[in-house]
Amino acid sequence: MISRILTKRALFAAVAKPQVRSFTNFTRLAAVRTPLFSLPVRRFSQEQISENEIVELVEGKIFEVLKSAAKCDHSKLARTATFEELGFDSLDGVELVLAMEEHFGFDLTNEEAEKITTVMDAIQIFHGNVKKRLEIQEEQ
Repeated sequence: MISRILTKRALFAAVAKPQVRSFTNFTRLAAVRTPLFSLPVRRFSQEQISENEIVELVEGKIFEVLKSAAKCDHSKLARTATFEELGFDSLDGVELVLAMEEHFGFDLTNEEAEKITTVMDAIQIFHGNVKKRLEIQEEQ
């Protein structure tokens, strides 16, 4: 059986930039492309994506979602920032999590979504979910 290891090239091709649409005062990312984890990936290499590369990819996607929000204070954008420090209220925080879920192509549990109040929370929770999904995909 052919080894099913996700290559860097296939991962980055699968998460190409989606189109952006806006509503009210928040810009939301439309999941126009097929979600990352539903793509059949042809593998030509035994090169596995490293843990650091997964973290960088997740962090980049989360920052992309945050930067696309109209209310975001870009001067305060950092890993340690809370959503309140960035100018978001609780409803905006919920919309941000929904936009991140759309962007990554999977839903979080309610418990996980409620825990996200800072940028680092979002990075950790989405990283854990991406890692689980990649491991499941490699096993198949």
